[in-house]
Amino acid sequence: MQRRSGLIGIHEEAAVRLSGSCLRGGAWEPAGTGLLSGFLHIVCGLVLAGVVAGSLHAETVEPVMDDEAAHRAEAKRVFKENVEPFVKKYCTRCHGGGRAKADVNLEVALKDPGRGTAFVHWKKAVANVKVHDMPPEDSSKQPTDEERLQFIEWIGMLKYL
Repeated sequence: MQRRSGLIGIHEEAAVRLSGSCLRGGAWEPAGTGLLSGFLHIVCGLVLAGVVAGSLHAETVEPVMDDEAAHRAEAKRVFKENVEPFVKKYCTRCHGGGRAKADVNLEVALKDPGRGTAFVHWKKAVANVKVHDMPPEDSSKQPTDEERLQFIEWIGMLKYL
């Protein structure tokens, strides 16, 4: 058998050795007859599945943590570069400070965008921007289609803030 590097290679090698009594010629064959034989096959199968699952888990835990840190960094970057300027330019005149039309205060949400109560405000804002209800037609400033799209797509990153 060719040995692979890393945990999966080691675990696969051990699993093949362990399953030698259960696996013959590439197909499952009973090692004997009766209830004990069937039980041993089940045990061998479970052990083999555990070894493979354990090796997959061992190799995926660290990259998941790295991915989450990368997502968190990207969400913060997009928020600072795209969302915050968008909201300040098009939204806070009516939805900030003491003026929170439709009970949507985005100025508070800007201070702590990942806070649970802010999520409702973000969700309402994104829904209205998406269908071009906000900013209203009579507003002096209107976002470009690209600005709208960046704001709308950002909501998927909110969970990382």
